[in-house]
Amino acid sequence: MTMTTLLLCALSQLHPTTVDVIGDVRDAWRRPIHLDAVEAAITTDALDDLAWSPAMLKEDGSFDIPENGWARVVFNSPETSAALLRVHAVGDVWINGLPRGGDIYGNTVELPFQLMRGPNEVLLRKGRGAPSPRVHTAKDLRESSSHADHLVRIASFDQTVPDALLHEPVDALAGVIVQNIDAGLLTGAQLTATLDGDAVTTDLPSIPAFAFLKVPVRIQGPAATQAMPRTVHLSLQSANGDLLATGRFELRTRSRDQAYKRTFKSKIDGSVQYYAIREATPGDDAPGIVLSLHGASVEATGQAQCFVNRDWCHVVAPTNRRPFGFDWEEWGRLDAMEALHDARSRYVNDEDKTWLTGHSMGGHGTWNVGLTLPDQWAAIAPSAGWATFWSYTGPDRYPMDDGVREILRRAANPSDTMLVLPNASRFGVYILHGDADTVVPIREARDMRAAIAGFHGDFSYFEEPGAGHWWGDQCMDFPSLMQFLSTHQRSTGGDRNALTFVTVDPSASATCDWVTVQQQRASLVPSRVDLRIVRSDSGVRIEGTTENIAALSIDPAHPDLDATGQVAIALDGHDAVMIEASNTDMYVHRDTKGAWHSSSAPIASTKNPTRAGRLRTAWNNNVVLVYGTTGTPEERRWSQSRARQDAERWWYRGNGLVEIVSDVDFDPDANPDQGVIVYGNRDVNAAWSTLLVDAPIQVNSVAVLVDGKTLRGDDLAALFVRPRPGSDTASVAVVAGTGIIGQRLTATFPLFLAGVGWPDWFIARADVLTNGEESIEGVGFFGADWSIDPGQSRWN
Repeated sequence: MTMTTLLLCALSQLHPTTVDVIGDVRDAWRRPIHLDAVEAAITTDALDDLAWSPAMLKEDGSFDIPENGWARVVFNSPETSAALLRVHAVGDVWINGLPRGGDIYGNTVELPFQLMRGPNEVLLRKGRGAPSPRVHTAKDLRESSSHADHLVRIASFDQTVPDALLHEPVDALAGVIVQNIDAGLLTGAQLTATLDGDAVTTDLPSIPAFAFLKVPVRIQGPAATQAMPRTVHLSLQSANGDLLATGRFELRTRSRDQAYKRTFKSKIDGSVQYYAIREATPGDDAPGIVLSLHGASVEATGQAQCFVNRDWCHVVAPTNRRPFGFDWEEWGRLDAMEALHDARSRYVNDEDKTWLTGHSMGGHGTWNVGLTLPDQWAAIAPSAGWATFWSYTGPDRYPMDDGVREILRRAANPSDTMLVLPNASRFGVYILHGDADTVVPIREARDMRAAIAGFHGDFSYFEEPGAGHWWGDQCMDFPSLMQFLSTHQRSTGGDRNALTFVTVDPSASATCDWVTVQQQRASLVPSRVDLRIVRSDSGVRIEGTTENIAALSIDPAHPDLDATGQVAIALDGHDAVMIEASNTDMYVHRDTKGAWHSSSAPIASTKNPTRAGRLRTAWNNNVVLVYGTTGTPEERRWSQSRARQDAERWWYRGNGLVEIVSDVDFDPDANPDQGVIVYGNRDVNAAWSTLLVDAPIQVNSVAVLVDGKTLRGDDLAALFVRPRPGSDTASVAVVAGTGIIGQRLTATFPLFLAGVGWPDWFIARADVLTNGEESIEGVGFFGADWSIDPGQSRWN
């Protein structure tokens, strides 16, 4: 039991007055659209029309929610007060009609909110366990906190902290939650961390009313001489220097021959993340790095503990940002690569000796990350891994119906490992599985073996007889698997005069060795090159075929190519393009008739590997969430709450940090390369006129206007992504509704769930929660110039 648990249990609490439940109202898969009768009633304010039943309360005050169901919990308060809702095992939370984040996997969340005099309604969606919700009022909380006017707390749960190393000074980052349990904005605050007398102060971002952020804290301190826990003391001061709150956390002290934690600041969002490492023992040669991906519910520290120390490799275990996280896709993949790059910068290593392995969900990650980024690895080794969500858990993929569903199918292509399977030819593959596995069926390994056997000459396969899903550390540290990795180097193997490369999404993976896919003809349709280097007295000739590529570039200085003089590039049976090799990339583009021509790099304002579309990529540039304040009081309240919900979801799913600001406080010139999410619509959010005035999709309080069409009603939700004006890298994503019903609908969309594909733009009506895809108005991908592309747009 944590300190926070002990503290809150000691306080007086508000217990539920009534609890009603309803079950079997939800049909949800890894798709952008699902069915849910309760969410449908939330959007239209019709909860009383549903058939709720009284819950069976247990002695401890907890209760069960039926599968695929919800609970409707009422707390009665004698007064209006700032408060904290403490709950666990819920997927979504709505407090007095406003959406909040939750943690479906059973962990505890604490949500600051405005408790109203009289009944307060809390809606909870079924998670893994019994929720046991409790409300703590400001009066109760002040008994254990500062008596300053502004009520703020430093949470003692969910801390991301490093390990201290014996005989080495501490200089590292930690992440801690700061809760603003107050109706006023917390701005200008500072957090001081003190370790053994050494104090470091960190400026905090602003935290809106009734919200929380997991903020970075720098720690510095002297070296430890004993392997004992060390306490870091925290103090939070207001902009005026008043003490608002105190806290603490412990650092383990480890030696370098043990597995230990390193923290780093993510370039994605500025949050503090960690990885665990088991360092190589001293040897004659520079060691390589085994990047090891954990399974679902496993911490990276536990993953690293599975391995013994070896002289030929460091083992680096990233986190996927959470034990469940993103299934090593999207931000999970980015986290793995951030951890790898941080480790490369800290430890002596040979980058040609980089290997990838993982177990269960990490086995899936090994397939997906490995095949997505094929030029990074000497060999990969999935253990008990599954290929795709569709082969493992279902349901079937959307059909190729040339309609809305086909666009949604394309949007999920980055999750389809099988589309990039040809990339396995760039490295060795070892497949390990227990033949009695009842969690991930053995068919997953056998199907992948069969899939690569026809073209791959460097793979090994082993089934452990009688073994289930987890049969000890050997699931990871398997002798023959590790031996296989040790015999492979990235710079050797395969035919280095031939290159096959497939990418689905150039923003995730554009380059393999000496070829970069600069632009696709159709977004998220697999793009492929099959090229061969032909050398002769007359020079170097590159010839072969391409699929779904509008522009590509070639690096003549890459060791595999090493071209000088004139290079002939002959693609798809057309005449060769002659380009003089230099120290810069050579660019070619394809015209509408299919012929190839020499060109320059695509201009930054068009789609390119840095910014190629997809709604969720706006989150990859230290995103700021901007809510609107120019609408009605209800619209303003809703817009701010919707931004807060995404911040809480990002924290729970990705251990993340995002700043929330109002449209009037947003300064477009302050951080021009920062990603932006705009909430509301053109009538609600003043930032629209700065960021989206030229967007081909416009949303106001009564209609969505797109491609010459006017869709009317107060029940429309529109999501889309655009280049940020003035930036060559950042994007603006829009989460808009035409009215309160449409804006409520946006709160039901799974923006961060792995395997869910979101295209560049998406428009639906509120009855999508009861009718499914039939109530999607339109979806599509923008063209290379970010205009509406009729060939990549579908309407119902």
